[in-house]
Amino acid sequence: MKTTYSILSIIIFSLVSFSCHAAYDFVPISKKIEMFDKEKGLRLYVDNMKEIIAWRKDNEKEHYLPGSSVFDNIMIIDMYKNSYRHYKRTIDILNTKGISKEVKFMAINLSQCLSIDDYISLGRVIYSSVSSKNSEVSILGYYISPGMEWGTIFSDNYKNEKIRKFLNEILQDKEYGPSLEILINNNILSGAFLLSYIKSHRQYGAFPTINCK
Repeated sequence: MKTTYSILSIIIFSLVSFSCHAAYDFVPISKKIEMFDKEKGLRLYVDNMKEIIAWRKDNEKEHYLPGSSVFDNIMIIDMYKNSYRHYKRTIDILNTKGISKEVKFMAINLSQCLSIDDYISLGRVIYSSVSSKNSEVSILGYYISPGMEWGTIFSDNYKNEKIRKFLNEILQDKEYGPSLEILINNNILSGAFLLSYIKSHRQYGAFPTINCK
């Protein structure tokens, strides 16, 4: 009997020790990325974007609603709340050819906790590489309005002078401004989108974006 108790004690102690050790060793992905050099960190970042994208697709199939439960994932929460930790690598992703639009879209989604100034800086990276003849136009449009389930920096702050100046700069560009005119004017600058849609949906708890702090 004593032998049985001793064995059980050892097993329980081992399990508790393993759990504590695992908890102690856990490193959020936003911190883990910082542990590597630029090339390896960027590769890890892209791999995690792909993992999140795959999870999102499976999640939407399960719930039958695009954009549903975007924050039911600890990795998304960690990276969303720590936009500054991967800010430079997000810029690298946006500047790197050969990285899919899906990955770039997700990098934008997870940058919604940046300040207005830094989010505009991110937009300028996209803006500087955009052309009506390539896919960057759709990335710029997505950056401007990624969807309520992720964030509404521009819609929430449509009166901000820096935002209005940047968006008007895009509108005045004859090459691709016209293709984004409806999106920018109707969804952002007019304020109508915020007042008539976002506000009403938030009132009933729809699109639960999380606090950045």
